[in-house]
Amino acid sequence: MSPPAQQLADLQAQVEDAERADVQLYAAAQRNGWSLEELRKLGITDPAKRTRVRKRTAARNADQEPQETSL
Repeated sequence: MSPPAQQLADLQAQVEDAERADVQLYAAAQRNGWSLEELRKLGITDPAKRTRVRKRTAARNADQEPQETSL
């Protein structure tokens, strides 16, 4: 993998690790008696309800023609 691609992969892995830790800490806060309302007042939202960004699809080659579909 080229250095920028490797850096991107490393950063994506760090984001995934941080998201997993966030879910675990949010659940621990609830187990320790924090209510959803208290967490919301602190600006802490349910990590499971965050919107996910779709991964980009590969761009088509300029010489590749789009396929037509019949309806």
